[in-house]
Amino acid sequence: MPLEKDFSPTLAGDERSREKTRVLEWLRRVPELIRAAAPPGALRLGVKLMNARFDLDFQVRMVRALLDETAAPPDFLVYANRLFDPQREFAGRRGVAYGGPDLGRRNLEALRRIREACAAGAIRRPLPPVSGTGDIMTGRAAVAYALLGATSCQMHTLFQMPASEFAARLRSRTGAALHHLVFHPESGLLAWLAHLSQVCAHPVSWLAVRALGPEAAAEGRG
Repeated sequence: MPLEKDFSPTLAGDERSREKTRVLEWLRRVPELIRAAAPPGALRLGVKLMNARFDLDFQVRMVRALLDETAAPPDFLVYANRLFDPQREFAGRRGVAYGGPDLGRRNLEALRRIREACAAGAIRRPLPPVSGTGDIMTGRAAVAYALLGATSCQMHTLFQMPASEFAARLRSRTGAALHHLVFHPESGLLAWLAHLSQVCAHPVSWLAVRALGPEAAAEGRG
């Protein structure tokens, strides 16, 4: 059974989240406790990493703890949940988790650094499959995650957009959102796979994108 352990962004509002050693201990211990509670081989355990209240170097350190400092690394990663601003207010509450472009930029830069750490041997175990999440509103954004190692993506806000935002006039808003994600002539997934195929001079499929690496990401921004 696939099971995802989500280190919720609300943890960032907990006083204990200010302690780096406590955050790393969560990552080392919690997945092992989940595995121990299930029969051997019963789970494919994934971990959704939190955006901690520290710099990007600590995000890399979190991945190293999760992969290299556990008895068994997770079977997959989801990267990464929402940002947390202890000063932002919403609906009368101070301390808000939020997404949007800031989240997307931070996640992509963190994935770049994580990939570089793996290449340099600073993270010894190989990265498991990665599912990217954060400000993925277009196929182009999905490709940006894939160029940095993601094999799948998760979207939330896209499916909440009003139907008027999509060209397809379908009864299903989900269908219209997916049509936008895949078929938009400028920002759609197929358009950007075609662009990468031109850059690389050979056909590029979705699952082949991550093998192109960050070098192709620079081309992909053209």
